[in-house]
Parts: sequence; C-alpha cells; structure tokens
Amino acid sequence: MVAAYTFDLRSNELTTELISNPGAGREHVFKAYRMAGDPLTPVKLVERARDKAEAACQPSF
Repeated sequence: MVAAYTFDLRSNELTTELISNPGAGREHVFKAYRMAGDPLTPVKLVERARDKAEAACQPSF
C-alpha cells in the first residue's frame, strides 16, 4: 500500500514509500450502486495477485 510520495526537485524523481496494508486479511463490506438501466447481474470483487496490485500503484512515467 502506498503510504507516501517523495519528490526530489534536484533529480526530478518521484519515489513511493510502500507499507503493509493494515486491513489486509479482514473481511470488508462494500456497497455497489448502479445507474438506472445498468445490468442486474451480481457485482463481484475479483482478487488480484499482490504483484499486479502493487504494479498498478506505481507511476507510469
């Protein structure tokens, strides 16, 4: 989980500080709201691999 960003003006570098997710492993309750006309199929959360989730948080520049 990203905890902080640091930007170095001299080198123009953005660094992320990652920490363990304190809520990892606990069951969470989510509410999914839909717009009128959206499909009525159930909403599902899909589990992603940790490396994919962390890669999605990395800057892409």
